[in-house]
Formats: sequence, C-alpha cells, structure tokens
Amino acid sequence: VGYSSHDIDYEVVFLAASLGAEYIERHITLDKFGEGLDDSSSSEFTEFVRINKILNNFKNILGNANKPVNQGEIINLQNKKFIISAAGDGIGFTISKLIVQNGGKVYLTDIDQQKINKIKHNIKFKNKIFPNQLDANNYNQVRKYFLSLRQCARYQ
Repeated sequence: VGYSSHDIDYEVVFLAASLGAEYIERHITLDKFGEGLDDSSSSEFTEFVRINKILNNFKNILGNANKPVNQGEIINLQNKKFIISAAGDGIGFTISKLIVQNGGKVYLTDIDQQKINKIKHNIKFKNKIFPNQLDANNYNQVRKYFLSLRQCARYQ
C-alpha cells in the first residue's frame, strides 16, 4: 500500500505510515514558495531529510504494543494528572482506564456529548476520570478549557 502526498502539511505522511502505507511519494523542491506546479505541496531538502529520518525509524518509534508496562512506568502514573482528547471510546478511553487503574487522574475530552454522559454516569470513574465535551479542533474551546483547569482546585 502506498500514499502519494500532495499535501501542504508534510506531517500527513506520518498519518499514512501509521495507517499502513509502506511506500510514500513526496515531491522535493528548491523553493516551497516557488511558482512551479507542485512547489507548494513539496518539501525542501531539510524537511525531506527529516521526513526520511522519521519514516526510516517508524517501527522503532511506534514501539511494541505487546511490551509489558514495567513497575517504574506504573509508579510514574500514580498521583499524576493527564489530559486526553478524543477519548470517549477507543484507544483514548483504554489509556484513560489504564491510568486510573494505576493511581492517576484523567481529564478526558470528546466532541460527542453522549460518550461524555456515559462516562459521567459510570460510578467506578467518579473522582478519577473527569469527562468534558470539547471540540479539540476549536482553539477557543481548548483555550477556555485549559484556563479553567488551571483555576480548578481539583486539578492542582
């Protein structure tokens, strides 16, 4: 499986790789602001080198999902607070549960109010997971949320 990147943001190639793309096409240019047809969606040399470095080490960066969590990592979760977005279900919620099982607290956000309500009404997460409806793509909502956490006594 391959991905032909004509994206202005080169980071999209990392998403493609994480979804299984084994071959990435990315154009190289001398000037991203040039007048050539593909200049704006190409990478300059230094960016291209950075992309290659990350993609060539991608499997090592992702790590091993079957690696057991060691005792030091578990201790590091205790009494810590985490903010996890898009965590109403899936991997975000799984990570949230792992954190609270090991003594941490999670400030969980998701855009879906139904998912948030389901978590709010789950008694086993009371005072451990603090769910809030939030659109993580909305800068003003995110800023307001972080400011409220900073002022919130339970976050300190």
